Amino acid sequence: MGISRLFLICPDCHLEVPINREFGDHSFYLTALGTAFDLSEFEFMEEVNQLVIKEDIKEIILVNDHQCTFVKSALQNEVRYNTKAEKILLKIAENSSDVQNIQNDVLKSTQISKINLKRLAKDLIESAFIGNKIEEGVITLNGAIYNRDDNSFQETSVF
Repeated sequence: MGISRLFLICPDCHLEVPINREFGDHSFYLTALGTAFDLSEFEFMEEVNQLVIKEDIKEIILVNDHQCTFVKSALQNEVRYNTKAEKILLKIAENSSDVQNIQNDVLKSTQISKINLKRLAKDLIESAFIGNKIEEGVITLNGAIYNRDDNSFQETSVF
């Protein structure tokens, strides 16, 4: 049996099969639209902590698909469904010079995804229970951008 990993993903991207193919079957998932989790709720983080302990999770991987519906909406400066995810990603797209200075849509959506993962990593480090485990090195925290075109994962720094 391999290492247990927890993946934070968007349910709309259907990444479970590619993740299992790439990382193995001992994978666990938390989902939020656009990977826009609210990690400030103590009770939620307590449940996540219980999963981490029970399954002996040693790595958390934050994953965005640059072709995610919610990333694409941000790229087009739209809020179609009035979700928290769209608002967060649109704010990233509108307020980041790293996004504004890119002309190519694929590169721009990839940059939005990378910034979103860094935002999520910051929130996770500041969260109850899990933040301490990351800071103490009990759990490693990594990021990946999924490329639907070639079914690959590109590692990306979340710090």
